[in-house]
Amino acid sequence: MLDAEHERKPGAGGSHHLHRPAWRPWDVALALTVLIALNALISSQLRVGPVWLLPVLVVGLFAALVATHRSDRHEAAHLSALAIAAVGTLAVQGSVGMLVKRLLDQDISAPNLLRDAAMLWLANVIVFGLWYWQLDGNGPYHRHTEGYQPTDLAFPQIQLGGDFAESWSPTFTDYLFVAFTASAAFSPTDTSFLSVRAKLLMMVQAISSLIILAVVAARAINIIG
Repeated sequence: MLDAEHERKPGAGGSHHLHRPAWRPWDVALALTVLIALNALISSQLRVGPVWLLPVLVVGLFAALVATHRSDRHEAAHLSALAIAAVGTLAVQGSVGMLVKRLLDQDISAPNLLRDAAMLWLANVIVFGLWYWQLDGNGPYHRHTEGYQPTDLAFPQIQLGGDFAESWSPTFTDYLFVAFTASAAFSPTDTSFLSVRAKLLMMVQAISSLIILAVVAARAINIIG
């Protein structure tokens, strides 16, 4: 359940209500928990650093994110969230690189390959969902307090226009869905990428997904055969 904030803004025919989801980090906390679990479950040869490194960094940064948000230091909270996304990206991309190296060395079994590839694909979705969630509309705090003004992504609800677009604001789940579809289709689907930075992020995400799903899966099939 998401809280809603009701604000009035003048319109052409008087005033109307805007419903904006309150900024609540617990859906993000759940996604980060999954990311930490995936990092712990992949083969140790593919993990960047010791198993405790990513949890310590992510938990510490998330605690800073919550603390700075509650103390109204929202720029610091924004930077903490970006740092979480950066740490997660480095961990996932490092693991993808090591996975490709082990494939070239033929130093991995097919069952482990498929398992690790699936977990890395999901981790890739999570970290890029974090990037989109934190960048679009200047971050969740600004989307909540100032209303949603797209800067990086144009969701179908916004493209429809009208009262529905004016009263709608994306949640973390919306950004996670964008990341999922970008990884599955290797391209934008129903949501348009507007900014250069969003397009570059999507390109990196799609390349990683392509390596994991196409190259790695094809190699696994060859090993099985």
